[in-house]
Amino acid sequence: MRCLLIRENGRRLKNKDRATGQREWGVLLLVRFRSSQVENIATMRNLKRGSCHMRRRTREGLFLLLPSFILLFCITVFPLILAISISLREYDMSRHSEKPFVGVKNFQSVLGMERFRNSVKVSVTYAALAVTITLVLGMAMAVVFSSRRVFPWIAWGRFLLLLPMSIAPVAVGLMWQWFFSTQYGIVNYILGVFHLIQPEWSAKAIPALFSIVIADVWAWTPFVFLVLLAAIESIPKDFYEAADLDGASSGQKFFHLTLPLIFPPILIVVFFRVILAFRGFDKFYIMTEGGPGIATESISFYISRLFFKFMKLGQAVSASFLLLAMILVFCELLFFYARRRNIW
Repeated sequence: MRCLLIRENGRRLKNKDRATGQREWGVLLLVRFRSSQVENIATMRNLKRGSCHMRRRTREGLFLLLPSFILLFCITVFPLILAISISLREYDMSRHSEKPFVGVKNFQSVLGMERFRNSVKVSVTYAALAVTITLVLGMAMAVVFSSRRVFPWIAWGRFLLLLPMSIAPVAVGLMWQWFFSTQYGIVNYILGVFHLIQPEWSAKAIPALFSIVIADVWAWTPFVFLVLLAAIESIPKDFYEAADLDGASSGQKFFHLTLPLIFPPILIVVFFRVILAFRGFDKFYIMTEGGPGIATESISFYISRLFFKFMKLGQAVSASFLLLAMILVFCELLFFYARRRNIW
């Protein structure tokens, strides 16, 4: 009997402890739930305060950038809108008359001009020759100068090769105009020493255009050399050591290792050089003035003549937009090729 009472009391104590534990767990869960609610409310308040603070900082930043936006609008957007308006009107500076709206008539007139098509052909030929020769020479110089064992005085060599970049384009044009002079030019003098043909550089179309290409190559090869040399020197030496262990020759290392790794910088160089070549004006004006006849008249030189000589402002602006369209098409093709090759 006594044992039964002890067992019964033990069961009651266990049930009591179990009920007490359940109440304590319920209270603890309630406290945690309420504390989480308080934390969520505090977090929401902090987020609202943070968002308000971010909006205020954003408004302050936009207010501080407003003068720059106004200046940028005045020097880029407004002139662009004005240029579009001029290209759609008959602007003839030789007559002080009204400027009627003619739509795309200026573009049709420019595209129908034989002189404009000739300037496009001259510019494309000039850009193709200048960019190709500059790229080949710059890459060859970069590969040679990247070997310090061949040129221990590479620092001085870089300095001398970068000198043409520091000369003004007008000075470059004047200097090479004197070099290619048929009377006292140094180029014809050197050709005469070796009993070679001495062409009349400014009297024939092909020699005149080629003289401008040579001047441009001399002026811009250092830029290509500098970019490609930096790209080659950024290649880890471990790659070349692994190629040497595999028994690769110098040609194999260049075509299968160096060239693929420096291909993105090559595209960047081509991008900038083509744009600058299509915009070429100074050397055409200084060295040949578009001659003989219109054989070396580039697009930029033709646009300047449309305005300053023929006073056709509307057609000149229309030709400028056509030049911009050609450059944009080339850039888009270049970017498309780079995206297809997963370069950019």
